[in-house]
Amino acid sequence: MTGQKIVYTEIRTAGMTVRIGYHPNPHADEILCVELIESYGTEDFVRRYSDDGDILVGIGGGPFDDHRVRREGNAASSALLVAQALGIEKERQVTAVIKHVHGIDSKGGDTPFGICTIIKEMGKLELPNDEIVSWGRMGFRAKIGEIGAKKIFELQHIAMLVCVGLGDEIGFEWMAKGLAMKNAQRREFFIRARADFKATARVSTIYGPKGPMKLVVTQSDSPEISSYARSDHGANATVVINRKSTGNVSIMFDKRAQLDLGDLCSALKVEEQSLRGQIHERGWDALRAPGTIDEEWDVWHFIHNTMLLNGSHTKKKVSPTRIPFETIVKMVTTIMDPKQFFRGKQETCAMGICAGKECPWYPIGVERCRKMRQRSDGDGATLS
Repeated sequence: MTGQKIVYTEIRTAGMTVRIGYHPNPHADEILCVELIESYGTEDFVRRYSDDGDILVGIGGGPFDDHRVRREGNAASSALLVAQALGIEKERQVTAVIKHVHGIDSKGGDTPFGICTIIKEMGKLELPNDEIVSWGRMGFRAKIGEIGAKKIFELQHIAMLVCVGLGDEIGFEWMAKGLAMKNAQRREFFIRARADFKATARVSTIYGPKGPMKLVVTQSDSPEISSYARSDHGANATVVINRKSTGNVSIMFDKRAQLDLGDLCSALKVEEQSLRGQIHERGWDALRAPGTIDEEWDVWHFIHNTMLLNGSHTKKKVSPTRIPFETIVKMVTTIMDPKQFFRGKQETCAMGICAGKECPWYPIGVERCRKMRQRSDGDGATLS
């Protein structure tokens, strides 16, 4: 079991007291949900979506859990789901904010000084949840009230809006806290991550569907290790595999590579289930889908086709993978190379002859294997 904890913020909306629940170290997505529900909530909304006065966002499998929607194959954010339920997704004052946060949460790509980035860094640096929520809500409240609704979400711009709405002292304090987070993040990047990279990094070249890729394998507890390895300061890596001291593993890909990681995701989930002695999911589509298949047993989370996470700063109690670290490295090297097949069947695979269910790779549903079967005998159906 992942045992993910839920934390709460109490608000007043439509004359009622409601608790909004979310995962620890919340992201901008969940924080915007809190602000939207307090500002635009109605009695009907609370009656329809609360459970004994609690509304969960980004967690719990309910109507505002974006991870559930992603598993169904759709781009999603909790903020957009909440806005749609409130009927405000096209309201002039909130449209730009919802669209921005939805885009970052569902696809990534915020700027270094963007409000979503800084909120995420606050979580990585273990600030108290109420401080993160309070800071983020103040910024979003100022942005929602902006005249003209400019598509600018940088720290400096939003700080100016806070100054206009609440006074220079509060605005400067708000900005100073954001800058302090950036300073702490950069210290982490250039001190601990850099030291761990120099001490542990193994750099090699592997092959992917678009040609050679730089692979870096590290061991570090720094939340910045992958960013460092992918930067000019590190090795300009395309893929970084890192193991923490807890045994939890992350696999991060450079977004610019635009790779399909479905086969790798499926392979990890199949191997993990096998090592834990029980197969819970066999469907190829489910195995390669974004998100977590089931919080009760699945220890891998697939994000934006760029990350495979065995635990994170928002999910600290996820059980460490049972797949040996070097096996994970080998899986990445093998699965990502379109010219490689299962070692024991390599010769017949090269001839276009598929062993089908006799092959250990069959349960993974590797795309190139399925295409080979379709070409040879039409057997490309999804495993049930």
